Amino acid sequence: MKTYPYAIFDMDGTLLDSMKVWKNLGRNYLELIGIRPPEDLEEHLATMSMLEGAEYFHRELGVKATPQEIIRGLNRQIEDAYRETLPLKKGVREYLSYLQEQGVKMGVLTATPSYMAKLAFDRLNIGKYFEFVMDCEEAGGGKTEPGCYMEATRRLGGKPWETTVYEDADFALVTAKKAGFYTVGIFDETMADRRAYLQELCDRYVDSYVQLQGSIYACLKFLVV
Repeated sequence: MKTYPYAIFDMDGTLLDSMKVWKNLGRNYLELIGIRPPEDLEEHLATMSMLEGAEYFHRELGVKATPQEIIRGLNRQIEDAYRETLPLKKGVREYLSYLQEQGVKMGVLTATPSYMAKLAFDRLNIGKYFEFVMDCEEAGGGKTEPGCYMEATRRLGGKPWETTVYEDADFALVTAKKAGFYTVGIFDETMADRRAYLQELCDRYVDSYVQLQGSIYACLKFLVV
């Protein structure tokens, strides 16, 4: 796999093994405040940023709290997981270290509030690899539109065709691919039923970063020989 000079990483399901904390978050929140969640709630929320989801709760589901109040309520349910327990996905640290050694400039673009990402990154000591950690709200929109990726690569100093985007979610990979980025899909259990589709739409799809490292080491061995 070619190493591009810039890289944008998603966080949940891509760098962190964290999707399990999000699985029933919205449903649990609604039930706690006495609102019956719609059967297709997760389908609606899947492609939304946190702000978009909160606006949906307020506008469509009758939650009286403001979107910002909803976000604060959701955050309180999961902050401790980022601060204390969520692990890196296998091979992440080694792969980030390799990219840094190659001079790749890296940033994080996440739908999760950036302060929570920083809680996890400080604990795991990986913040040093990134030029910035930015959430979709800070970037100007969710990952169904290319604007957030354009803002991220602008901050890195690159162009889409010079930048690799690492994501686990199909809709995000579709957006990045259409915008001209090189796309690497990272397997996550929550996307297991879409594996075949993901393999077709990405430039590269892997079960873990160990596979990417394997490609790197094979190339280095070839060059030495």
